[in-house]
Amino acid sequence: MGYLDKLDLDKKMESKKEYEELLEEYQFKLLNLQRRIIQKGIAVALAYEGCDAAGKGGNIKRVTEALDPRGYEVHAIGAPTASEKAHHWLRRFWLRLPPRGRIAIFDRTWYGCVGGARGEIRDDRRMAARLPGD
Repeated sequence: MGYLDKLDLDKKMESKKEYEELLEEYQFKLLNLQRRIIQKGIAVALAYEGCDAAGKGGNIKRVTEALDPRGYEVHAIGAPTASEKAHHWLRRFWLRLPPRGRIAIFDRTWYGCVGGARGEIRDDRRMAARLPGD
C-alpha cells in the first residue's frame, strides 16, 4: 500500500483557526528547509501537475509566501510552442533547473499533453536497457 492510499481524503479541518495555525506551522518548517537547502547547496525542483482549477496556484502561493524570495523562482509552464516541440520534452525544464542552494517551482509540466512525450520516454527506457550498466 502506497503513501497516497493511506490518506484520508474526507478529513476536514475543525475550524479556520485550526487551518491557519497548521499553515503557519508548516510554512515555518518550509522556511527552515529552505535555509538548510541554501546552507548545504542543494538544488531543488518542484513540479506541479493537475487539472485546471485543482488548486495548484493556491498551493504555490501558500508555499512561496513562507520562503525567502531570493531563494526560489516560479516557472509558469505553458503549452509547448512549435519550436519547443522540435526538442526533447524535458529541455524546457533542463533550461530552468536551479543552481545549488535554490528552488525551482514548475507550475504545470504539460507532461500528459506534450505530443510524443510518452513515446520518447519509452524510447529512452529502451535505449537505457541497451546501454552497458555500471
